[in-house]
Amino acid sequence: MRNFGIGMEWSGDAVHLRVRGELDISVAGSLLERVEAMEGSSAQLVIVDLAELTFLDSAGLKALLAAQQAGADGGFEVLVVRTPKAVRRVIDVAGADRILRLADQPG
Repeated sequence: MRNFGIGMEWSGDAVHLRVRGELDISVAGSLLERVEAMEGSSAQLVIVDLAELTFLDSAGLKALLAAQQAGADGGFEVLVVRTPKAVRRVIDVAGADRILRLADQPG
């Protein structure tokens, strides 16, 4: 798991998930599970903060895309923020920047 972790903070109707370490095939399901757990909650917005993410593989990218879809299906928005340059490059090259809702800062 190489230092992978997800911190979670509630603020009103928003949930801030701070993802750190390497988001790869061995842990990608953990992110999706966290986002899917918001269905039926009071969350209107799930902010996925990638500022401390050091690596993203195709499984991690798939989890981000699935999280976006889970939000759409669950009635809440998913916003991916503070994406490091190397991670953003993976997102852009795959064309996922046209699907994911991305922002430099939360809010």
